[in-house]
Amino acid sequence: MTIQDISAVCFVGAGTMGCYNSLVAALAGYTVTLYDRNEDVLRQVPDRHAEWASILMGAGYCTEADVSNAAARVTVTSDMALAVANADLVSESIFEQAQAKRDMHEQLDVACAPHTILTSNSSNILISQIEGAISRGDRFAALHSYLGSPLFDIVGGTNTSPAIIETLVRYVESLGCVPLVQYKEYPGYVLNAMIAPVLGSALGMLLDDGLTPQQIDRAWMLSRNASMGPCGMMDMFGLNVIYDSWQHPKTDGRRQRLQPAVLALLKPLVDAGKLGVKTGEGFYRYPNADYQGENFLQDKPQIDFASDALTTALITSALLLAHNGIASQADIDMAWTLGAHLETGPFEILAKLGNERYLELLQQAVAGGQINEDDALVARQNLN
Repeated sequence: MTIQDISAVCFVGAGTMGCYNSLVAALAGYTVTLYDRNEDVLRQVPDRHAEWASILMGAGYCTEADVSNAAARVTVTSDMALAVANADLVSESIFEQAQAKRDMHEQLDVACAPHTILTSNSSNILISQIEGAISRGDRFAALHSYLGSPLFDIVGGTNTSPAIIETLVRYVESLGCVPLVQYKEYPGYVLNAMIAPVLGSALGMLLDDGLTPQQIDRAWMLSRNASMGPCGMMDMFGLNVIYDSWQHPKTDGRRQRLQPAVLALLKPLVDAGKLGVKTGEGFYRYPNADYQGENFLQDKPQIDFASDALTTALITSALLLAHNGIASQADIDMAWTLGAHLETGPFEILAKLGNERYLELLQQAVAGGQINEDDALVARQNLN
């Protein structure tokens, strides 16, 4: 199989990710079709594109003229056959439910031309949970993007052709973005697999240690030279998204212990529509959240155990990724710095911290029930 040329891209699902990714593709010069079954959702696409265009122009990614030209390349439709008729690449971004994605890809497999590449932009559903529904396993992969970050995850399925992976790499690069080809699938890919333990550590400190969002975020922002902390990040992602992710049982003992309390903490906020940035209130009030104020980091006590716990959670998750052969240490660091907009990745932090100090912090985290012993054992074994 040879590397393909991509000229026309179909985005399935006109929600947040579909609108964002379709605009980015159109700005890069691709002919774009945005498909959704819901006509009401499709009518909102121009407004959503305008919102994202404003953000991208503000970041210097494009100009007003670029946006105008991109708009002329976009077609929206509720007719699947029309949407995929000329597509070289399909990117699916429907809601996160495995059977729904399987059903959608089964339909796409039939509707698309033989040469069309099918991809899923799923955050939580593994590629192995979908690929059995289609016949073109050699032309199927995960192509996962992040809002506001140039990082793209690329993960092949059981039978994905190396030429298709290379085609997707070239496509991502043509967007002006950065592809991260992972050696095999892993829940949360690389970036989310590191973010989740950091957020979990923050929730644990809210519940077990009685810290405030301000105290936790200040500790992280000071120690990592970050523009926001874990609670601000959860507001940005959406507290409903965080709430949904904690409803699924996991094998991690600490997560199982915290799960009822985390759900009890978040449910009143979610029920009240206080979802974070998008609704104007979550852990903070928006716009002009506390952590965005110029005095937020000044003249306040630094809570060392909070920054230590968050850093230990990050480094440990990175060591587990490397142990499981998901990506190289350099790529793990790259994913973190690009995705979290920070200066140093977990292995760079570990190198500056030193193995001896990390092991001390790891022992404290295990004793405090923040990291389970099995993960700690793997982390210890994988120190350089």
